[in-house]
Amino acid sequence: MSHFACKVACLVAALALAPLGRSTEPRSLTIIMQFEHRYSAASVEEMKVEFERIVLPAKLRLEWLMVDGLTGRETFQQIVIVHFKGDCEADHTAAATRSSQRLGLTHIVGDALSPFTELDCGQIRSLMAQNQAAETTIQFARLLGRAMARVLAHEVYHAVLKTTQHGPRGITKASLTRADLFSGTLRFEPDQIARLGDALTSFAAVHDRSAVTSVVLPVNAKAALIPVASRLASTN
Repeated sequence: MSHFACKVACLVAALALAPLGRSTEPRSLTIIMQFEHRYSAASVEEMKVEFERIVLPAKLRLEWLMVDGLTGRETFQQIVIVHFKGDCEADHTAAATRSSQRLGLTHIVGDALSPFTELDCGQIRSLMAQNQAAETTIQFARLLGRAMARVLAHEVYHAVLKTTQHGPRGITKASLTRADLFSGTLRFEPDQIARLGDALTSFAAVHDRSAVTSVVLPVNAKAALIPVASRLASTN
């Protein structure tokens, strides 16, 4: 089991034992975050704004929490626990470490998809370093946060719907280009939004989260597909 999964497993087990019942509240999703290394507060805020824009059609009530702030006494309708790997600092002058082609992944617990996901800031920053779009720290923070939100939305789709399937276009594609991550808009298809809403309306299933057995659903980066320097949108 990874250090991340080990740290949160007991907390999630405590949450799962709470009698949630079927809530009459609006559709609710709580995203619990843990950062492996440094992170930029500005990028995290941009990530939240972009993520909420992406899922806006689903009419969700979103809550963002840090792992270190959990007590084990909370109850939630639905959670996704995301571990941010690498350096998520918005420093456009620092070198980025590229560990793999994966931008994000969702873990399997037992034989089922779990709410445990990972997002690789090092890989995202490596892709950003291959173009000249971010000339200032503010621009870098915005672009980094935007990309983090889009990878996170992809993994939330897998985690909430418990599906290994990818879509032919949009945010659920198996591979995302630099243009997908940093420019324009990237959204769910209407039918995908409907499925997310339906899944979040139903009672959250309880899983045995005592061990993470394997990882699945890598979001691969097609870094060479798009001439990014000419395709990135303005950060204004």
